[in-house]
Amino acid sequence: MTFEELDQLRAWTKGLELTPSDPVLRQQQARQVGRQVNDYCSKLPLLREYLQYRMSSGVGGRAFNTAGWHARGEQVLIAGLFSGAAMGPERWPKGFCPVVFGIEDNETLIEPRAVHVALRMLFATPYLWSHEVVAAILASPPLPPHIISRRLLPHPHMFWSLETAYPLTSTPKVAVPTGGGSLNWLLVWDQGESFAVMYDCTPPDATTYHVHGGSYPYGTQYPNQDGQPGTLWDLVLRFCSFLHSPYVRSDAQLVERPIRRRCARVNEQEANRPVHVVTLRRPTTTPTTPQDTVQHHEWKHQWWVSGHHRAQWFASEKAHRVIWIAPYLKGPTDKPVLQKVYAVKR
Repeated sequence: MTFEELDQLRAWTKGLELTPSDPVLRQQQARQVGRQVNDYCSKLPLLREYLQYRMSSGVGGRAFNTAGWHARGEQVLIAGLFSGAAMGPERWPKGFCPVVFGIEDNETLIEPRAVHVALRMLFATPYLWSHEVVAAILASPPLPPHIISRRLLPHPHMFWSLETAYPLTSTPKVAVPTGGGSLNWLLVWDQGESFAVMYDCTPPDATTYHVHGGSYPYGTQYPNQDGQPGTLWDLVLRFCSFLHSPYVRSDAQLVERPIRRRCARVNEQEANRPVHVVTLRRPTTTPTTPQDTVQHHEWKHQWWVSGHHRAQWFASEKAHRVIWIAPYLKGPTDKPVLQKVYAVKR
């Protein structure tokens, strides 16, 4: 987030910062800010480009996000959706159902929460996760026990767009509406003493837009009652482990030049906003010699070390940083690679 964007955010939320206890007045203020944010989103050429892309190449109701600008386009689209919800029921998409932190039963709270979500969404740092990375995350072994670090997130606000929508039956166990759903994106942000996550889980043929979320405190021992393998928090921690890994790239890319030029005519900052595209680095085939035992053993072969999550302790934080370690060769470079042979018995 730039200083100019921070000034814009402060201008939009000036009334909300002095929100009175009167829920009706809170509603009115949220609707006013919602109109401003919605107007901002609707004027961005990037949104129109992304909508055209979805209409021309959509698969199963959602296009594959294969380019960095697709992630930013989806981000602006969702911000526009929530800002539209903040404008009041008369501007809600047909059948819109705000399922955000369990506030759907109190209509007087929908608009203020929706506008805050829209603002967080709009100014979050966008990431596009390639299919190969997400597949590797889901197939990776369990996380080791560790204490969650305050430095878990590389950015205080992040929007994670997935290249491919994943049925929630194939992902870790998260809150799913009746009829199932798919995971397309996650919004992750820092809250000081905890980090919060919001994600969509909209059923394929639903007329409502389903969103769930929650928060998880720093300094917590993992796993525990809330955070266990196969949960939302396990999924987010795995994502962060890969982000911190030297075996994963998160290159910043600008929007394609033709689209960037059109965006620059309306908003120069938006035209130069980078998107982090997360991909796997090529696996290393350079073996490493075990330093702790090289003087005591004469190794007769090389061997593959399986991919795993490593918990590194930081005494200054009294917490761990978990890092994904990809498979790699270990042993003397002049020795043959040990091949595993499996005996199949009936």
